[in-house]
Amino acid sequence: MASEPESIAVKTLLFVDLSLRQDRYMRRSEAASWRPKQTIHRTVSQQEEHRFLAREPRYKRFGIGPRLAKTADQVLGWCVRHAPRQASLARVGVKDAFSKVGAP
Repeated sequence: MASEPESIAVKTLLFVDLSLRQDRYMRRSEAASWRPKQTIHRTVSQQEEHRFLAREPRYKRFGIGPRLAKTADQVLGWCVRHAPRQASLARVGVKDAFSKVGAP
């Protein structure tokens, strides 16, 4: 069975994931090693147009845009408001205040 084509959202998140893992802005050509060049160009252009990705002013490298940064902030806020309190605290490394300290 042939796999279904990836959506624009998946392609964008793969580009963002690669950029975040490398902790730097990326050129389209760098991402073209794992996707066809035309696909990367179209994906990045669409996401830049919608401000999910942003281009460095002097170079042709892309990174997180203002709209994606705002979305990330909203996701974190949602997690804090809707996740169970202890799970949220554990996620950021805070220990349960009611646990017995030094218990065997």
